[in-house]
Amino acid sequence: MAIMPPSRTLLRRFPALIVVATLALPGGCGGDESPDNAVEAQEQNVAELGGVRYRAVLFRQLNVRGAPDDALWEGGTPHSDRGLYAVFLRACAAGREPVRTSERIHLEDAFGQRFAPRAADTADTFEYSVTPLAPGECSPEAGSAADRTFDGAALVFSVPFASVQERPMILEIADPTGGGAARIQLDL
Repeated sequence: MAIMPPSRTLLRRFPALIVVATLALPGGCGGDESPDNAVEAQEQNVAELGGVRYRAVLFRQLNVRGAPDDALWEGGTPHSDRGLYAVFLRACAAGREPVRTSERIHLEDAFGQRFAPRAADTADTFEYSVTPLAPGECSPEAGSAADRTFDGAALVFSVPFASVQERPMILEIADPTGGGAARIQLDL
């Protein structure tokens, strides 16, 4: 459907209405994002928090019936209305002091519903876990199975398909020292 420009008669009779409507459009289209929904990084970019640089390497749906995902997932198949989604995360110490990675991480859909990682069903070899990091050290370790196979440690979530139809999906990482949280927008 083509949008027709306003007629001259309309422009002469209702100039104030047109100005008000034009000014209201950007706010109504999501032009301004509230601070509560702000993100610090996009997938593949770094978000620094509590002396740790976190990078969501990849976010994707898993196919646990084929390689390499079948080695990653040890749980059963999800319900027919849900899928398994993994965030492959790399965390590196950012400064000169030892740090610890966060244990408070969740996935959030476009409506604010939160999903916790399914660590019990994720193979230990690939699973993201809380790790102390020395200066310059990263998790997963270089050359480890998680590093070689996925380029990051896995956080696996069981998410309703309805939730992933709406974007964006956000990975929220809380600072273990209580200094806030970083939000990383994920691409699917």
